[in-house]
Amino acid sequence: MSRSIGSRRWRAAALALAVAAACSTGSISDPPDLTITLTVDPRTGAVGDTIAFRFAATGPALASITIEFGDGSLEQFATSGATSASGTARHAYAAAGSFQGRATAVTGQDQFVTATAAVVITGGQGADSSGSEPRSAALRRAGPAGGAIH
Repeated sequence: MSRSIGSRRWRAAALALAVAAACSTGSISDPPDLTITLTVDPRTGAVGDTIAFRFAATGPALASITIEFGDGSLEQFATSGATSASGTARHAYAAAGSFQGRATAVTGQDQFVTATAAVVITGGQGADSSGSEPRSAALRRAGPAGGAIH
């Protein structure tokens, strides 16, 4: 009987050493760092043009992503505790000016990180060089904003 208890202790000690070794070599995954990126396309446009705000975030238990467009409006994405999220928010500005877009990722532990991107909007409705419909109208017909939560 003492032989099996000793054998169990040896196995437990070996397991503890294996876990400790895995932790020191990074084999057991640490939670991802909290990060977010924001890109804007196009960076300049005319009043009424649709601007795409693309975001990508990682972090432990993401609770939400908020995109602020800099003109008082925003769009929020629920992430349900995911460790990564990406997507696109689209926005058409009603007035000319320089705007600062902001993406904020928040975790379930109320940690947050932000990224910003500048947009310049000029007066008037945009049109391509052929004089056809404004670019914003074609983009509006393309469909709603898309995104992926992982």
